[in-house]
Amino acid sequence: LSVPLSYAVILFITDDTSGRLFTWISKQVSVPAFRKGTLVLVSCLTIGSLMYYSENVYSSSPLQWYIDQENANRNTVDNMGILNSLTRISGNVLVIGANSPYSPWLSPGFISMVFGQGTQINWTVATNYHGQMNSNQNVSYIPDNQVNMGNYNTIFVFNDAGQLLHVLDHTNIQSISKINQGGVPYLDTLIYPGLKGLSKQLAKDPTSYLLNMNIGVIYLEANQPFLAKHYLQNAVHYERGLAKADLNPYPYFFLGKLMQQLGQFKDAKALYARAVALDKSSTPNPYFREALQSVNQY
Repeated sequence: LSVPLSYAVILFITDDTSGRLFTWISKQVSVPAFRKGTLVLVSCLTIGSLMYYSENVYSSSPLQWYIDQENANRNTVDNMGILNSLTRISGNVLVIGANSPYSPWLSPGFISMVFGQGTQINWTVATNYHGQMNSNQNVSYIPDNQVNMGNYNTIFVFNDAGQLLHVLDHTNIQSISKINQGGVPYLDTLIYPGLKGLSKQLAKDPTSYLLNMNIGVIYLEANQPFLAKHYLQNAVHYERGLAKADLNPYPYFFLGKLMQQLGQFKDAKALYARAVALDKSSTPNPYFREALQSVNQY
């Protein structure tokens, strides 16, 4: 609002009125009369400052998340229109990547509006969003760690930006179910996109404790404890082969976190204690000690 109003002031200043205006200003502030060009310059600087400030506030980190969600939802809605034009869609359809709490895929009413009610499509939306979601006769929701790809005729895979990455039919699903990279199933890289680059790197460097740890953490956060355990145990094993100066506490911390979740508290305690002992940085991680205290009774 400030920008058009500022321009409006300038537009109404004519050569005839400028003299009267600046004479009045000079009397009020006891300074020589200004020129119109000076006021224009000051106004432009003011407008520029307001625009710069507004842009920086709008793109600041507290607001950036909402901006990203808005852009992702725009992309999603655009792609839903494209999917609606695919006449081959039928049967059981799975949607992967609807992880934003504001994703249109989390609204069964919106899905029915776009694709029609009473159609021969049974939608299943896999998401890591754990808020309350309402299903209807055509739309249901499952956690993304409970996906069984073999149950679907078509799979749509979206990324976090709401962009459609893959459209898989039954033949594609069967063929890629046998593919893995670095021991990571290809289907998992569709569900958890963060695995894709890591699995390629792990195929080249399978003894990297850091790659194993990062993959394990993704599975841990996805509530896939047994897969997480495999990679985190690898991380601890390969970390022990490092030179003493390069030992890292984080594989022990994350494996300890997993053991605690599985109820194996004595193992968790030993792993947390190891993480604390290895954390010799000038700014120790307080979470290591808090985690150890949480299982000290065992």
